[in-house]
Formats: sequence, C-alpha cells, structure tokens
Amino acid sequence: MATRLSQVILRDDERVVRDQEARLLQGKERWRGRLYLTNKRLMFERRRGTFFKKYDVAMDARLDDLTYVKITGILRKRLLVGVRRGAWVDVVHLRVDDSEVWAAEVASLIKNSE
Repeated sequence: MATRLSQVILRDDERVVRDQEARLLQGKERWRGRLYLTNKRLMFERRRGTFFKKYDVAMDARLDDLTYVKITGILRKRLLVGVRRGAWVDVVHLRVDDSEVWAAEVASLIKNSE
C-alpha cells in the first residue's frame, strides 16, 4: 500500500530518510516547499498561495538519475544536484538548512544505489 505525504506518494518499498522545509531556486523564481529524500528518490513539493495553499510536486528524481551533489556559497549555502534528463543534466538549486548533512546523505544514497 502506498503512503501519501501531501502530494508526494511513496511506493510500497520506499521510506523517507529526511524531509525539511526548503526553497527551490529556478532562475528568478524562488519556490517555498518541502524537500523529501527517500531511499529511492529526491522530491520537492512546492507550496503556492497566500490564503489558500496549493501543493504540487515540482521535482521528482530517482536516485539513479542523480549524477552529483555539491554545496556552493559561503554564507547562504545552496545544495546543487545534477539530475539526468535523457542526454542532458539539469542542475537543481536548493536552499535548505544543514546543507552539508543533506549533501552527505544524498551522496551516500547515490553511491548505494549504483
């Protein structure tokens, strides 16, 4: 039986490893939401609306599709994740507290999924 976390639906063999409030940075857009790391995927659930909140999954990447993870910045650190999209690699910019812990956890799960 699948588990549902807002708009994120977990598969039967999937469990949440970490989740935290975060921001997804796309060009000039800054989306608030929640970042989920499971033993199978990395997902960002975007929250929109001031009075009436709407949620949708803005990013959903399998661990097999993650090519790298690193941290940039000195004061305002960002988590950069490379996501394979066919022949291309998209760079996803995320702002999350404890970015070093997130980077280590994602890198560990990427290594274990190979």
